[in-house]
Amino acid sequence: MIKTAMSFATGCVLFLQLPTLPSNNWFWLALFNIVLFHFTKTRLVAIAVFAALLTFWTSLSIVNDRLDTSFMGQDLRITGSIASVPEYHDKSVRFDFKPHSEQFPKTIKLSWYQPIPKQLIAGEQWQLTVRLKPPYGTMNPGGFDYERWLFQHGIGATGYIKKNVHNKRLAPAPSYHINQLRQTLTQTIKLHLPHSENIGLIQGLLTGIRHNIALQQWQTLQYSGTSHLLAISGLHIGLAAAIGFFFFRSLWAIRANNLLTLPAKQVGAIKQLNGSQVLAVAALLILLVDPLAVLSVGFWLSFSAVAIILFLSQNRFPKPTWQWAKIHVFIAFGLTPLLLLFALQTSFIAPLANIVAVPLVSIIIVPLLLLAATLLWLYPPAGVMLLNIAD
Repeated sequence: MIKTAMSFATGCVLFLQLPTLPSNNWFWLALFNIVLFHFTKTRLVAIAVFAALLTFWTSLSIVNDRLDTSFMGQDLRITGSIASVPEYHDKSVRFDFKPHSEQFPKTIKLSWYQPIPKQLIAGEQWQLTVRLKPPYGTMNPGGFDYERWLFQHGIGATGYIKKNVHNKRLAPAPSYHINQLRQTLTQTIKLHLPHSENIGLIQGLLTGIRHNIALQQWQTLQYSGTSHLLAISGLHIGLAAAIGFFFFRSLWAIRANNLLTLPAKQVGAIKQLNGSQVLAVAALLILLVDPLAVLSVGFWLSFSAVAIILFLSQNRFPKPTWQWAKIHVFIAFGLTPLLLLFALQTSFIAPLANIVAVPLVSIIIVPLLLLAATLLWLYPPAGVMLLNIAD
C-alpha cells in the first residue's frame, strides 16, 4: 500500500509540472493503462498514469469552469448563496459565493467594500451587482502564489460588489448550514470574551476560522514553530479518537456477557493496524478525492510529520525515557528541508516551544474549548466559565 500511495502521489505531482494542459486525446491513454494494470512489473507505473489522468480531469474541470472573458468589465446582476464564513476587515468583507446560474463559475470570491452590510451570514441567498474577472494573480520568487491557490480551491472568478439599490438579501441561511453554525459560534465567543486578546486564537482552535488572529500573534507562532497548533490537526483528531475509544469501550462493557465474546479494549480500538499502512491509505484516499492536494504545503508537512512520529515510535522496545522530547526534536529538524524547499520559515527553538505548547493545547485548551462549546448550547453559564479559563 505504501508503494501504491507513493506512485499515486508521483503521478499527481508530475502532471502538475506541465506548463499547460495537454490535448484531450491523452485520455485515450486510459485504455492502454488497463493493460499495464494486468502485469505486476508495470502496476506501479499504471497507478502513476491513472493518478496523472485523474489530475488532468480535475484540472480540466476547474479550467473549463473559469469566467468567460466576455463578462469582464460589465456590471452583472447575479443571485446565489454565501458559501464561506465572511472575513471582515477594516474596510471590506470577503467571502465565497456560489451563483445559481450555470453561465457563471461554480465558486466566485467576492469583496464588498464600504459601505459594508451590518451582518452577512454564511448560507444566506443574495442578489448582487458585481464586477468579475478570471482568477489571475501575480507570483514573485518566495512569495505567495495567489493564482495557484485559487486554482487549487476551484475558484473560477474573483470580483467586487458594486453599490446598487438592487443588492438585497433573498433568503436567510438554513439552520443546518455548517458554516452558519461555525460563524454563530465565533460570534458567541466574541460576545462572551469582548476584551480578550486571544479571541482569534480561541476561534481558530474551536472553529478553524483564523482570520481574526492578530498579525503579531501569527508572527509569534511562526517564529516559535507552533503555528501548526492552529490547524485542525492531529491534536483534534487524536482527541476525537480517544473520545470514540472510551465511549465504545464503555458501551460494550455495560453488558457483562459481551466481555466474554470480545474484550472491551479491542472493541474500543476496533482492530490493530500497522501505522504506516494507515498513513498510506489516508494519503491515497485524500488524493483520490482531491488530486490537487499535492499543491498544498500542509499536505506534505502533515504526512511527513506523522511519518517521522511513526518511525520513532513503532517497534522500538524498550522505549527511551525521553522519547516524547526526542520526537519534537526530530520533527523540527526533519521538516526543515521541506520548509526550505517551500520557501517557508523554520524555527530552531521549535522543539523546546512544542514541548510546552503541544501538551498544553492538546490536553488542556482544546478539550476545554470543545466542552465549552457544548455547554454554551446546553448550559451557557458553565460554557462561559470554561471559555474564560481557556482564555
